[in-house]
Amino acid sequence: RTMVDVLTREEGFTKIAVLAEQTDYCQGFRKAIRTHLKADGNEDYLVLDEAFPVDNTDFRSLLQKVRESGAQVLVAIGQSPVTDGFIVRQAKEIGLSLPVYSTDTAPGPDFFSTAKDAAEGVKVVMVMEDDSRAGYQDFVRRLGSVQSGVLFSAFGYDGAHVISQAIEKVGYNGTA
Repeated sequence: RTMVDVLTREEGFTKIAVLAEQTDYCQGFRKAIRTHLKADGNEDYLVLDEAFPVDNTDFRSLLQKVRESGAQVLVAIGQSPVTDGFIVRQAKEIGLSLPVYSTDTAPGPDFFSTAKDAAEGVKVVMVMEDDSRAGYQDFVRRLGSVQSGVLFSAFGYDGAHVISQAIEKVGYNGTA
């Protein structure tokens, strides 16, 4: 499932505002939202799609645009928990009371210490491993438990496996 599936199919939103930081990760996520909406024939659901500079700490003018767009939901895509925290705190400060969704960059102590009580109710859609993928259940069993961050462990495991295969094939020659 994607963020778009959650927003449109599960939650029923038809007016979505996106605020995304100008980093590769955030812009990739932003592009994916547009792509999935278009693929579903719902590109008109995106009523506001704005990028903001790295290290921005004042989101009030962008949040006013969100208000004026008539959005039913705000997707905040910051590169860090602090950025997401500023967005949700300032939304509350200006009286913007929309549901807020974010990505796996939001959860963390810095988000909560920045957002304060505005963090209440923010929903995070996280990337998760496909548990039907070959080898996944064995990996989880060896890991000892399923945890919210299992995806990052799985990526690390897969990365180490790719490197191991390369070494087996060509040895320790970095150029090869």
